[in-house]
Amino acid sequence: MASVTSWGGREACSIGAPALAAGAVIEPLAHPKPGAVTRLRPQADKDVFTFAVHSAALASALLASCEASASGSPDPIAVGLRAYRASLRRLGLRVNVGLGQALMLIPLSASLPTSHGSPELMAGRASELIMSSSVEASREYYVLLRDLEPSHLGSYRGPLPDFREEPRLGLGELLRLVTWDLVASEVQPLPLHRSSSASRALTGSPLEASRTTSALDAR
Repeated sequence: MASVTSWGGREACSIGAPALAAGAVIEPLAHPKPGAVTRLRPQADKDVFTFAVHSAALASALLASCEASASGSPDPIAVGLRAYRASLRRLGLRVNVGLGQALMLIPLSASLPTSHGSPELMAGRASELIMSSSVEASREYYVLLRDLEPSHLGSYRGPLPDFREEPRLGLGELLRLVTWDLVASEVQPLPLHRSSSASRALTGSPLEASRTTSALDAR
């Protein structure tokens, strides 16, 4: 069997993507833990069985992002988010089960072909992929927000485009502006700064009312 340090290319996808998807099922089984659903603490619209179904959608997205990365795609995160959205629709999942999970795991899966099984290399490469992602990844993320309507989507005032609009920033630039969200800070652990391009792109964006709860509540 291949050692962890020998992972690379498509072999890493066949090994690593299913392992990441399994983690998404194991996480809600733990109790007690921080966060929402556990095996002993369901919510009105989801429980551990919902997470088990969701893991099938996530597995498809993780494999798609990893294989796109191995094939040299310029934006494997956009590919993964698109596959995730399509899988959710096929499975009939219209409630937000794990958008935060997907936002963290898809970049990690895309990092697998060049990380050789090293968690440190995976984290660094995933962050690089997020920061280099295109506006297409942001569009896919915003479509997911519209489809799933997570609980934090209340009202908002700030520099981001409203989720009903079309974003004009790459996903990395977009997430840098989400200063209150712990998921966003985990997937791009870089100092916050507003680039001139971000400032120009956001000029004239309509602002809504004040922000409500954090995206972490919707995980």
